[in-house]
Amino acid sequence: MTYYILILTILCIACTSSSPIVKEVISADTILLDNGQKVHYAALECPEKNTPLWEYARQANAYLVEGKSVEILPEKNLFEGTLEAYIYTPVLVDKQKKYLFVNAEMVRFGFARVKPVAENAREKGLWKNLWKLQEQEARPSKRGIWAGEIEDNNIKYNKKH
Repeated sequence: MTYYILILTILCIACTSSSPIVKEVISADTILLDNGQKVHYAALECPEKNTPLWEYARQANAYLVEGKSVEILPEKNLFEGTLEAYIYTPVLVDKQKKYLFVNAEMVRFGFARVKPVAENAREKGLWKNLWKLQEQEARPSKRGIWAGEIEDNNIKYNKKH
């Protein structure tokens, strides 16, 4: 009997556990989860604070994830206490739950670009193929960082912003 109660308790805990919620969007590529974990988006270079496009990029990220549940695919540890990961958020498409790949959307919007692939990357194929495709969509369309002439930390920004 005790065995069945233990199994039932484990199943109930598993059923009630949920995905973390984004408590705060710190920047275009960093979020704070409701469990206190700080997460940096894997493979992205985004505008730094106090540079052109920073606030636009942060707002785009907030639109995608703030207050929403997220699924995290860890890449590696970036800094002490900060996880580097691929972020997915659920969306409804034709009444079906799908997942939006947030890292790729930031690249597609032109608010980030892909860093060179790290030697120790866990998801090299994802890093190389998907994001280069996304970046090639943003660059020819001259979206965000690909729109202008101001250069800051090797990321180009539109002078209008």
